[in-house]
Amino acid sequence: MYFIDKESDLIGKEIAFTHFARFAEAMTIVTKDKGIFVFNAEIDEDDNEGISIYRAPTARRYILGDEWLRKQLNKLGIITNMDINL
Repeated sequence: MYFIDKESDLIGKEIAFTHFARFAEAMTIVTKDKGIFVFNAEIDEDDNEGISIYRAPTARRYILGDEWLRKQLNKLGIITNMDINL
């Protein structure tokens, strides 16, 4: 498992899993080579859109703190029990 912190690093990657739940704090894209990209979309009061990309420590807390997401990624072999227990 490793964390992707630039959109451009997704270019050429094959997607293994996505999580875009309506009421989730963030959205997640996981690549087949076990890269994890976590971000949230923001719209300001002037309807300007942007995204905020989670850096590795924040992304790790988010992924491991969401029980459903953690279990799904563990089933897929993206994260291991060792990753969870660190």
